[in-house]
Amino acid sequence: SESAQRSNRWARVAPFFLIQGVTGSVYAWSVFNAPLCAQLGVVAPSSGDWGLGDVLPLFSVSAAVLGVVTATLGPSIERLGPRASTLISASAWTAGLSLSTVACELHSLPLLFAGYGLLGGIGWGFGYI
Repeated sequence: SESAQRSNRWARVAPFFLIQGVTGSVYAWSVFNAPLCAQLGVVAPSSGDWGLGDVLPLFSVSAAVLGVVTATLGPSIERLGPRASTLISASAWTAGLSLSTVACELHSLPLLFAGYGLLGGIGWGFGYI
């Protein structure tokens, strides 16, 4: 019936709002800059801490990966459909944040770029298409 289709259609809206909210959180990256710069010293700077110039490009790398993903994979992603795109987005974003956590624990800047910059950017790209 038409009312069943209408209610079923609305049930699909919530997951897409959630994925947009999660991938939109990438814009809050600047909140992490200061804590990342004082990671080892915590309260006072340490000689092993990353500088602002080290962590600042992470957002740019993530945004560049978003652009590459959407420009090169856009038509393919649209053919996959919204469910597959959402699954890939959520998986890449979760893997990126998880790898970023490991990178912070190991104090590995290249691993942080791979997690947040590369995987996070892929998740961001798939989520916005």
